[in-house]
This record gives sequence, structure tokens and C-alpha cells, in this order.
Amino acid sequence: DFGGERFVLANPPYIGTHEPLPAEVRDHEPYGALYAGEDGLADYRLLARQLPRLIAPGGAAIVEIGATQGEAVATLFAANGLSTALHHDLGGNPRAITAT
Repeated sequence: DFGGERFVLANPPYIGTHEPLPAEVRDHEPYGALYAGEDGLADYRLLARQLPRLIAPGGAAIVEIGATQGEAVATLFAANGLSTALHHDLGGNPRAITAT
């Protein structure tokens, strides 16, 4: 019986397929490490379904997000029974979400 993990850390791709990227990023990173569907949320949809089974009781997931994706990711996670909290970077932008 899988009891889950105490901590799950993830830095999924979060760029939408139509979002422009500087050449120094776009040309030197694998496509799959950057892009997550048209809206950049494809991997978060997958995580939202999987995290409730992966997180052990009392555990948490900490997931990096794009600066404009906090509300959308929180909604996806909440729809799958997870409680969330956003964490901001030094510029004041949402940069990570904790799910329990």
C-alpha cells in the first residue's frame, strides 16, 4: 500500500505554446521543458489529478508556477480537493503554490 510522500516538489513547464520567449531560452532548452499546451496549464491539470494520491497525510506539494498562473492553478488544485497557498518572489509575483 502506497502511503504517499511527505513532500512533492515540482517545476513543471508552464509556458503557453504561443507565448514569445527570448532566443537564448527557446533555442537552448528542450521543448518539453518549457511548453505546457496552448495555455501553459497542461502539466498543472495532470498534477491536480495526481497530487491527492501522491501526498501523504500531513504532507505537502510545492510547485513552481508562472507569474500569471496563480489563480488558475489554485482553482485546478482546489477542484481536486487540495488546499492551496501562493508564495511570491522578490518582485511580488506569485512564483510557487503549496498544496495540501
